[in-house]
Amino acid sequence: MIDGLSPKDLLDKVVAEIPAAGKAWTSYDNPNELKTVCSDVSAFGPSAECFGHALNSDVFVRLLGELSGFEALLTDLSMHACGYVKCAQGGFHDLH
Repeated sequence: MIDGLSPKDLLDKVVAEIPAAGKAWTSYDNPNELKTVCSDVSAFGPSAECFGHALNSDVFVRLLGELSGFEALLTDLSMHACGYVKCAQGGFHDLH
């Protein structure tokens, strides 16, 4: 968690745009993750789409690499299994 990373009003908009449960959501239950994900960018609102692309940008991923010491991090242009993530009690997602 990085306090102050994103403006609160932007995050409020992203939360308000969470898609309803349905076809856009996929569940994962394997050794690396137990979660439900909406990675269908066409289901995102405009704020969420912009925020998601910013977090997946080369610039941001390089910053995370420098901060974490994992400088070989790569972006995932397919946004596979990323986007909105719901983890119920007991849910998780490991680094993979």
